[in-house]
Amino acid sequence: MKVKVNDRGWAALKEWIEATRGEDDFGFLHTTTDRDMEYWCRDVEEALMAGDAAIAVMTPEATRSGREESFTLSSDMLTVCDEEAA
Repeated sequence: MKVKVNDRGWAALKEWIEATRGEDDFGFLHTTTDRDMEYWCRDVEEALMAGDAAIAVMTPEATRSGREESFTLSSDMLTVCDEEAA
């Protein structure tokens, strides 16, 4: 069995990233693309497969607060699927 971040998780994670990431004089430090989201989701999914919690972490350098920030995905943001369907 494999756990994937579903559409609800994708949207919530993207909202958190955009609300948390830092800005400079030109605006946001980075625009969140679909490719970026695939990376963030894959990172959470790999953590789950390793037995860790469904948590995304942003480094202090990337956050608006200047502190490490994290976001925990709830179970309704994840879908359990067969390895073949993943």
